[in-house]
Amino acid sequence: MSKTLFTLLALALQSWSIVVPFAPHNVSVDGVNLFYREAGRAVDPTILLLHGSPDSSFGFRNLIPYLADAGYHVLAPDFPGFGFSKVQASRNYIYDLDSFATTIECWLDGLKIDTFSMYVFDIGGPVGFNLALSNKYNITAIVDQNAAVYTDAFGPGIQPLIAYGEDPNNQSARDALVSFLSPESITYLYLTGAPDPVMVAPESYTVANTWLAQPDSKNIELSVFQSFAEKVSAYPSWQQWLRKHQTPLLAIWGAQDPAQVPAGALAFKKDLPNAQVVLVAAGHFALETALVQIGSTMVSFLTANSISSDPMVLGGT
Repeated sequence: MSKTLFTLLALALQSWSIVVPFAPHNVSVDGVNLFYREAGRAVDPTILLLHGSPDSSFGFRNLIPYLADAGYHVLAPDFPGFGFSKVQASRNYIYDLDSFATTIECWLDGLKIDTFSMYVFDIGGPVGFNLALSNKYNITAIVDQNAAVYTDAFGPGIQPLIAYGEDPNNQSARDALVSFLSPESITYLYLTGAPDPVMVAPESYTVANTWLAQPDSKNIELSVFQSFAEKVSAYPSWQQWLRKHQTPLLAIWGAQDPAQVPAGALAFKKDLPNAQVVLVAAGHFALETALVQIGSTMVSFLTANSISSDPMVLGGT
């Protein structure tokens, strides 16, 4: 990791820890030096936040203290190769979504956490549903923010990724994705759909672009893109899991996301008639401009499904 990226993220961590403390951790697991952020009391209901791309747990920097303040135990890891998580030199790691899920499993098992709600965003969706299908965990609720589980979600912005996944030798699709990873395109994705672009904190896309400028980051992204496209074939198994378990689900989506469109949120009703669907006036990175709406809706949803802190615990010492 470059000194520039380290400095940017460290300053962001420091500034937010002044407002509401949350602890950064590093742990060696599955051949990965895994970084994660934690806030709230371990005795409170756990919420696992799984980030998107080219994001990291930094994308949850505002949501983490919001949820902790509402009485939840919050865990937000960086996937291997993203943010502060670094694969150890001796590990021949495959950067795909199955590997990410395996690493997260090892980490959760080490923490002895087997019951949690999860917030999945973008590539966090496949990772989260891998955890669900493992049948190792009691997943009490799901908050899905612009994470496709149905092909209904696919907008024009995601088509080059799907084409590349279907044929990694498709040079035009690869070129389109490499172009997408340019600083201009990443900044555009962060700003697109925002009610006002000035509402988007510049550190959000600056951190993403700084990470992408690191050696191997673009190759990691291309590998993840291919894995994302390959995971489309797993959608029916995820849908079957939802039908079987009827897990409470809130689909809260940025309605102006050019990649994963609102039809993907509405599609949950096919398998979960009681799913709550909320469309937010925001883009793909909806938390950057709609924190309060997403956070408050999420807390209300969890509370309505009896997932909240014990008042006696909150009132204790």
